[in-house]
Amino acid sequence: MERIALVMIVFIMTGCVNSGQNNLKFAEKEKTNFFCKEYKTKTNKSFVVYEDKSLGASISLVKIESHNFEVANDTFNLGEVDPIDNIFVEDLDKNGFDELYVVTRSAGSGSYSTIYGFASNNDKSVTPIYVSGISESNLNGYRGHNSFSVVNGNLVNSFPVFKEEDTNANPTNGTRKIRYELLAGEAGWVIKPTEIIY
Repeated sequence: MERIALVMIVFIMTGCVNSGQNNLKFAEKEKTNFFCKEYKTKTNKSFVVYEDKSLGASISLVKIESHNFEVANDTFNLGEVDPIDNIFVEDLDKNGFDELYVVTRSAGSGSYSTIYGFASNNDKSVTPIYVSGISESNLNGYRGHNSFSVVNGNLVNSFPVFKEEDTNANPTNGTRKIRYELLAGEAGWVIKPTEIIY
C-alpha cells in the first residue's frame, strides 16, 4: 500500500501539464496538494514549476526546473514559502529572452506578496534574479495586500496605503505603485525599484 501511495505521489509530481499559456491565476488550478505546470518562452525554452501544498494551506514547497537551455539546465528549490498566487513569463529587459516570475502570497490577514524571478542568460542557462529592497520611507503605510503585475512592459508592485489609525481591512490613504526594472548586475540579474508613484 505504501508503495502505491509513493508511486502516485511521484506520478503527480512529475506529470506536468504542457501549456502555451504564459499566465495562470492559481485560483483556477485543480484542487490538489500537488501542482506542476510547464511554461514556454518565446524561444521555445521551458520552465517547469512544482508546488507541494501537503504541509498545509499556509506553506508550500516550491521547485523550478529549466529545460532545453543550451549549456545548463538547473533545479531551483525555493524551499518552504508562501503558497503560489501567480506565475508569468515576460521579457522585462526586452533583450529577446523571457524570464520566469513566481509570485507567492501569505495566508495571513496581511496577504503579503513576494516575487521570485529567474532570468535566461541568452538561452544558455538560467540565473535567479535578486530583488532589491525598498527604502523604509517608500514603505511607510505598507501593510501588505500588494500585488505584482506587468503594466506596459514594466513590473509594478501596487498596494494600499494605511494611516496609523486604519484597521487592516480599511486602508484610507490611497494606493502606491512601485515600478521596477530588470538590470544586469555585477554578479547576476537584479530587479530594482526605479519609480515610486503616489
